[in-house]
Amino acid sequence: MNFATSIRLFACIGMATLVAANASAAGNQVVKHFDFQPGHLLSLDFRSGGSITIVGWDQPGIEVTYGDHEQGLDAYQIEFENNDNNLSINAKLLKQHNSSNLQFSFKAPREMVLDFYSGGGNLDLSGVAGEFSGRTGGGSLLLDDVTGEVDLRTGGGRILVQNSAVDGEMRTGGGKVLVENVIGDLQARSGGGSVTYKNVRSGDGTIASPNQREVMDATGATVLISNQGGQINVDSAPEGADVYTGGGKIRVTDADRFVAAKTGGGDIQIDLSEGWVKAQTGAGEIEVTVAQNALGNGDINLISGNGDIVLTLPSDFSMDLSVELGVTNNTRRQYSLRSDFDVAIETTDEWDYSRGTPRKYTFGTANLNGGGHQVTVHTTNGNVTIKRGR
Repeated sequence: MNFATSIRLFACIGMATLVAANASAAGNQVVKHFDFQPGHLLSLDFRSGGSITIVGWDQPGIEVTYGDHEQGLDAYQIEFENNDNNLSINAKLLKQHNSSNLQFSFKAPREMVLDFYSGGGNLDLSGVAGEFSGRTGGGSLLLDDVTGEVDLRTGGGRILVQNSAVDGEMRTGGGKVLVENVIGDLQARSGGGSVTYKNVRSGDGTIASPNQREVMDATGATVLISNQGGQINVDSAPEGADVYTGGGKIRVTDADRFVAAKTGGGDIQIDLSEGWVKAQTGAGEIEVTVAQNALGNGDINLISGNGDIVLTLPSDFSMDLSVELGVTNNTRRQYSLRSDFDVAIETTDEWDYSRGTPRKYTFGTANLNGGGHQVTVHTTNGNVTIKRGR
């Protein structure tokens, strides 16, 4: 073998090694291109699970990149069908393999129709318009810059919709939901996590709220949260807050304009600069502090099915106060109404049988600083304390 032959042989071996290295590096990822016209259907059936990312582009056709970062694609049976500029993909894990980490990424025309099913995995859509439907056994649903109709569900995972104009429904069996900077008739729900709307408007331009609850005085920056159950904490609400939980504590601090808070059972704490307050708990303590006398609506309505209520108001707060404290005949504790303001107090001697468990009442009334704001406090088996703030 002469020197030139040796060099050619070495070069061939080197090229073969390089090709093998490239094949190995790309062995878990494949790129394919298909004819796909705007507005056509992408149908995905990933029975063994798989995550999906779709990004809109302005190029002809559709680019598909897919792979599994933990195992080779020989672990799957993957079938493609491209008819009439529609694309259908079926993928399933072969029986001898235990888990799927399949990931499909698409660059597709901005106008499209998606119908998908995944045994488990995320769906991430951005920069597309059309109709989007399907479900995943578990994983996040993420939409950014999406326009159109949606019917999307996940068995468990978070939902994030932002900067979009969509109608329809999105649901998670358990996970947090955030809908932000969205217009359209969209209902996003969670079976076990918080649902938060920020700057969401219905198709007619009105402020939209979780679970279609009616919200008063809301703006695009109002904090709107709804929970099936669990604690709610709001650290800042300069444009007000309307929050609900099926059961759990509620804390809203550094708020202005208004706070509406309701829980099936749990304590409520509210710190408000000025404005109106409506707080209700099935059982728990309510503590509300209002710093300033409101020039507009400053009505306060506090209701606890069972628990103490503490209300702190500025000394110049103008109000017509009405307090009702019920004490049932099956409790041994003594409860009372205490106030730093001049309040007329009256107690009843007869048992009232009209509300289930018999009870007696302590009533408190006052007209202070000219009246005006209606302040109503109701509780059963709890102390009521009206404090004078600074």
